[in-house]
Amino acid sequence: MDTVKNFSKTYDTMRMITIVAICVLAFTNLAWTYFYYLKDEEVGKKVIVVTDFGSFSAKTKKDETIDQFEARNFVEVFMQNMFAHDGSSFKRNVEAALNMINKKDGMQIYSDFKTGQVLETYVKYDSRSRIEIDSIKLDMDVRPLSGKVYAKQFTVYAGKELMQPIAAKFSLDRIDRSPKKPYGLLINSFSFINYNPTQTEVDPNVILEKQRIKQLEADSIINTK
Repeated sequence: MDTVKNFSKTYDTMRMITIVAICVLAFTNLAWTYFYYLKDEEVGKKVIVVTDFGSFSAKTKKDETIDQFEARNFVEVFMQNMFAHDGSSFKRNVEAALNMINKKDGMQIYSDFKTGQVLETYVKYDSRSRIEIDSIKLDMDVRPLSGKVYAKQFTVYAGKELMQPIAAKFSLDRIDRSPKKPYGLLINSFSFINYNPTQTEVDPNVILEKQRIKQLEADSIINTK
């Protein structure tokens, strides 16, 4: 009889140990699953944005808001890609820019480049263009976000720089990220606007030549009196 009782106690003890072990294992699995979920979600928010101007990490956002600095950087990179290039970088830069703007507006700009034979001019005269952003003005209170960009494009050839003002208004929308659109942003309603900066030529020799001509004209007027 005592043997039966001892066996029963031993069985109950082993069963309790087994139940506790199963509970601990289940809790451990749940804890690891939750930890893995948190880490996976954190990694999923991180992306690497690669551009011709460098690489940097960024985080995805669940909502549709666009950070002001994110938008400003995106517009500046677009302007650099679309309007600064030479014979060897023209196709690469323009292709990158076309992935940052809606197809209709982007192809209109590209068509203007083709009409103006921009690539042919680069090759023929061994020239290039660069761009300086004067300002980017954003209206963060409207949806979609809207803005204006003001810049100067400099055509460099034969040791001289000739300036062409470039300004445009646009809207900015959040889109799904992809390998070709790592920013998750897209420019829409892009249209050029008037912009008249004061200085039209920055080549010092050109400026000095203009000053010399003005002085000669002034001297000529004095001598005729």
